[in-house]
Amino acid sequence: MANNGVPVDIKKLRLARLRKGWTVRDVSQRCRELGTPVDFGAYSRYERGLTDPGPGRLLAIARALDLTVDELLDGAA
Repeated sequence: MANNGVPVDIKKLRLARLRKGWTVRDVSQRCRELGTPVDFGAYSRYERGLTDPGPGRLLAIARALDLTVDELLDGAA
């Protein structure tokens, strides 16, 4: 990625969301409820591999999806 974010495994990210039966907007809303707003457009870009989330947003996404940050990291990075 051409940013300073934390590389995530986009397949794991998408699969975790789908297992919950959530939309991208649902993840965004849950992050907001947990105290860290993550715009649904930004989340969509993370999931498509267009950009990577910063550490704070990655933590919020992991919490929203009931995962650890380690479970979302891209091991190839």
